[in-house]
Amino acid sequence: MFFEIMDMGISLHFAMQFLLFLLVILPPLLYYYITGRWYAPSVYRRNSTVYYLIFGGILAPLLSIVLVDYVYRLFTLPGSIRFTFFDYRGFVIIPFVEELVRGSLLLLLFLIFRTRDVKATTLLGGVFGVMFASVENYFYFGIYTGSESGYPSFVVQRLLLTTPIHIALSAMLSGLIALIYEYIVPKREGNNSVGAVTKRLSLVAFAIIFIQHLHFLWNFHTQITPISLESVAVFVVIMIIFFAHLKKSKSLDSGERV
Repeated sequence: MFFEIMDMGISLHFAMQFLLFLLVILPPLLYYYITGRWYAPSVYRRNSTVYYLIFGGILAPLLSIVLVDYVYRLFTLPGSIRFTFFDYRGFVIIPFVEELVRGSLLLLLFLIFRTRDVKATTLLGGVFGVMFASVENYFYFGIYTGSESGYPSFVVQRLLLTTPIHIALSAMLSGLIALIYEYIVPKREGNNSVGAVTKRLSLVAFAIIFIQHLHFLWNFHTQITPISLESVAVFVVIMIIFFAHLKKSKSLDSGERV
C-alpha cells in the first residue's frame, strides 16, 4: 500500500511537470507558427534568431532577477524610502529593471547584427520577449504548483494576457531601436558624430522609458485585480499600439520615410 501511494505520488509529480512543460513551451511555438508561417516566413532564417532566443531566454531573465533583487534591497535598507501603500517591487522596480535590461540587450543585438528591416527586427524582439515570458512562466508556475485556489485563473492570465504583453513590449522596443537607427537618425557616412550618437542613445532611452510606463501600467492593474475589466482594457490598448507599430514598420520597409 505504501509503495502504491509513492508510485501514485511520483506519477502525479511527473504528470504535473509534463503539464508545466507544455504550458511553458506553448507560447514560443505559437508565436513561431503565427509569425513565421503567416506574417514573415523568412524572418527566422536569419543567423541572429538564435541569439535573440538565448538572450531573451537566458541572459535577460538572469540579469533581471539579480538586478531586481539588488534594487529591492536598496529600498529596504534602514533609513531608505518606504512605500507601504502598494507593492512597489511589482509596480515600479520590476518594470523599470526588466525593461532597462531588455532594452540594453536588444540594442546590443541590433548593433551587432544591424537588421535593417524594421518589421523583422520587431518580430525578432518578439522572439526575445516570448522566451523571456516562458522562463518567467516556468518560474511562477513552479512556485504555485497548483496548490493555490486561484491557480487556474493565474495560469490563464499568464498565458493569455501577460505573455502577449511581454511579446508586444519587447517587439515594440526592438522595432523602435531599429526605427531610430535606420530612419530617424540614420547611421550613415557623415552622420556618426558625437552629437548623432548622443541623439540616437537619447531616443533609445526615451523608447525604454515609454515601454517601462506601459509595463508599469500593466503591472499596476493586474496586481490589484488579476483579471478584470481594467486589466483587459490595458491589454487591448497595448495590443493596439503594438499592431499599429507593426503596420507602420511594414510600410517603412516598403519605402516610406518618417
